[in-house]
Amino acid sequence: MKVTVSHINKQLRPADFSLADLKSAYRSVGVEYGRSVYVTGNLGRLGWPTNAAGTPLSKRDVLAAHCSALRELVGPNAAVVFPTHSWGLVQKDIVFDPLETPTEYLLSEFMRKQPDARRLAHPFASVAAIGDQAAELIPSGLSRHPYGAGSVFEKLIEREALHVSIGLPARNTISAVHHCEQMAGVPYRYTKCFHHPMMLGGVTAVREVFLFVVYRGIEIERDKNRKIMALPAVVDTIRRVYLGR
Repeated sequence: MKVTVSHINKQLRPADFSLADLKSAYRSVGVEYGRSVYVTGNLGRLGWPTNAAGTPLSKRDVLAAHCSALRELVGPNAAVVFPTHSWGLVQKDIVFDPLETPTEYLLSEFMRKQPDARRLAHPFASVAAIGDQAAELIPSGLSRHPYGAGSVFEKLIEREALHVSIGLPARNTISAVHHCEQMAGVPYRYTKCFHHPMMLGGVTAVREVFLFVVYRGIEIERDKNRKIMALPAVVDTIRRVYLGR
């Protein structure tokens, strides 16, 4: 399920929408009380929300508005989960600290800094969560693999969590596909071992972690999940609402 936008001419002025419109859009795609959500995307694609007086919000207020709307709609007994990847650390000796290492996603970085945020201890493909279910979804200590049996994604599937894609087609943002690839044992990927310095429990050490990566030089047709998202069983679950741009 996704929140997406229509194609626009770049010369059009940013479309204003209110905080009430934002909350209504989330509700329309299925964000509801008691249901955890995995949220990602590109907020800039929506344009700029305004306050009750019609004044554009500051960047921080925009991020706070999304975070607040999601928290309010899912309620205290669910979690808002989001990617906190740090792919720039791959093959570098930069220490990964789940409490301090930033992520490159704007909304995720804002939510990562929330007092109750809990982040997966994987140096490259971490996710994080806020809300009362965060501790149930995000294990403590080192996570050697971000996908597969016992992973956050398996737990989200068990909870029938909702995937929300802001401003982008869901096929571009649905990380759960990689979990499915690992569980299916697809022939074009293999489990690769990495050794990376990590700060855990106040101790910095090189730790062994894994990723399910594509074989180098393999010739396969990559369609960016178009076939998956076109399956009738998937199409029937997708909701779309237009907001702002």
